[in-house]
Formats: sequence, C-alpha cells, structure tokens
Amino acid sequence: MKQFFYMMAAGLFLLTACSSEPKKENDLQAQLETLRKEEADIKTKIAAIQATIIQQNPELANKNAKQVSVVELAPESFTSFIEVQGMVDARQNVDVGAKSPGIVSQILVREGTAVKQGQVLAMLDDEIVRKGANELQTQMNFANQLYEKQKSLWEQKIGTEVQYLTAKNQKEALDQRMESLKEQQDLMRLRSPISGTVDAINIKIGQALVPGLPAIKVVNLSDMRIVTALAENYIGQVKTGNTVMVSAGGAEVPMKIDYVSKVINPINRTFNAEIILKGNQAYFKPNMTTSLKIADYTKANALTIPVNLLQTDGSEQFVYVAESKDGKTYTAIKKAITTGKSYNGKMVVETGLTAGDKIITVGQADLNPGQAIKY
Repeated sequence: MKQFFYMMAAGLFLLTACSSEPKKENDLQAQLETLRKEEADIKTKIAAIQATIIQQNPELANKNAKQVSVVELAPESFTSFIEVQGMVDARQNVDVGAKSPGIVSQILVREGTAVKQGQVLAMLDDEIVRKGANELQTQMNFANQLYEKQKSLWEQKIGTEVQYLTAKNQKEALDQRMESLKEQQDLMRLRSPISGTVDAINIKIGQALVPGLPAIKVVNLSDMRIVTALAENYIGQVKTGNTVMVSAGGAEVPMKIDYVSKVINPINRTFNAEIILKGNQAYFKPNMTTSLKIADYTKANALTIPVNLLQTDGSEQFVYVAESKDGKTYTAIKKAITTGKSYNGKMVVETGLTAGDKIITVGQADLNPGQAIKY
C-alpha cells in the first residue's frame, strides 16, 4: 500500500512540474514585454526632460550635445541588379569532318583564314576514284559516238529500234555511273558549311580520317550571343529589353536583353535569357564566361540611405534625423520609415523621409529620441 502511495505521489509531482513549465515561460515572456514597455516609457520621459532643459537653458544645448555626422537626403537615380554568370555562344561554330574514309592529301587553309560557305578546306586522296572516272570517260566517249550513229540511222529509218534503244540505254547507264563517281569524288573534299574564320586545324597530311572525326573548326564571330540561366523566382523581374551590364575588356558594357525563354527547365528550375552581341564581338570569345548585371528595378528620383543606418525596435524600422527649430540647436528625431529595394549597400526609402532631411550617419547607434546633438 505504501509503495502504491509513493508511486501516485511521484506521478502527481511530475505532472505538476510539467504543467508549471509553460506557465513559467509565459510569466517570463510577460515580464519581458512589461520591461520593454517600461524602457520605452523611460526613454520618452528622458527625451521630454532633455527637451525641456534645453528649452529653458539654450546655452546648455551645445555644451551637452552629442557629436554626430549627418548627410542631407537628396533624390537620385537608383537601380538594382541581379548578378549572374553568362556564357558566350557562337551560333555558327562547327567542326568540319570527312564524309568518307580516306587519307588526307591536301590542306588548303590555315588558322585565321576567312572562308566562304561551300569552300574546300582540305582533300582526301581520291586517286582510285579519279582512275575509275578516267576509264569510264573512255567508255562514255565510245558509247556517245555509238548512240549518235544509231540515232542518225534510226531517224533515217535504217536499222532496228532495238539497236537504237540499246545504244541509248548504254549511254545513259554510263552517264549515271559518271555522276556517281563525281559524287564519290566530292565526298573526298572537306567543305565549310558556313562562312567564317578557320579557328583550328586538327589534321595533318597523310592522316587517316573517318566520318565523324573533327578535322577543321570554322567559326562565324559575327553571329554570337550571351546566354545565361536564371532561377525561376526571377521570371517576373527579367524581361526582354531590360538593361544588362556585361563585363568585357576590363569594363562594363551596357546592353539589352533580346530574348527571355517562355519555358522553365523542369530539371534545374531555371529559364534562359539571351543577349545578342551587336558590334561588340572584339571583346568576346566563343565559350568564354562573363559576369552579367541585369537591371530588375529602376527609380529615377529615389530617396536612398545606406543599409547600415537602418534600425529596428521589433515593431518598426527607423532612422535618426537631425532637426532644429531655431536653426542653432539640433535634436535627434526618430523617424519610422518603410523601405523598398536594396542594392550595393543602399536602400530605397518609400515613406517616412523627405528630400532635405539630415540623416545622422555617425553616432546614431546609441542615440535617444530628443537627445541634443551637434555636427
């Protein structure tokens, strides 16, 4: 019986202890809120007393005033940017290869050579094909002569139709064989599919080539673009026509976004933006990476403050402003503000401040509202 009593007592103790924990936490929270209110009231009373003392004794204002630094707020143009990496892509950047296996017999270009579409860049050994074509040409000459004679006789009603058709068929068959040989011979030539510049030659005379092996690289540097992938949360901010600052040659070149893709990549949740390089090709090389700063917000006459001046007391954001009623003595005034976009250490102030306000920039951390200041 005693053991049962002890177990019940222990259970009640634990239950009481557990139930008291939330109550204890609630009490501490209530005490903290009460102290915060008292602190705010005390600061308000201190500021009021300081203001009264200064009003009654103007000569004490500058004597006891805290030294600060201020800057006068003035409208300025503000732009925020999204900073990403981009890659230069040459739309016409091809590796020319052989269409038929063979041995390289001639290389007709060098690196840096300007070529036109269809121009022969290199040749494979076509001796066997040429010999076959020469032998076939002899047969074709004989077949053509025979055909012309049979045709003449047939037109004079001499000979049979079978003789005429046989000569005609033999001539046409040889013509087709010659066309086939010419096509085979053309396969032994490496032609550029685009107009551009020879950028690399990866073959040597005497080297055996097989179809699909890159031999000569040709690139058209007049048709390049910069492509970048952006996270999908920027889809509403990045649009065609947005200004973008592109790092090039040690400087930033202003350009425009020419195209924004309409589809989100389901694998990495990104979309592409494209900048066509118009007249800026000298700064860029295909496949190089470059830094991009895409303007996502611009305001012509914005009021901005350094981000480090912004303070908060938990319920609102505020800054301290130097104000004077007589033009001689100044006090620190706490002004609640609402903010907007921020970039590069600056933040746009939407409400709470006006042009000409003197924002306290140094010494603002431990100020009290209404405190006497000087600068």
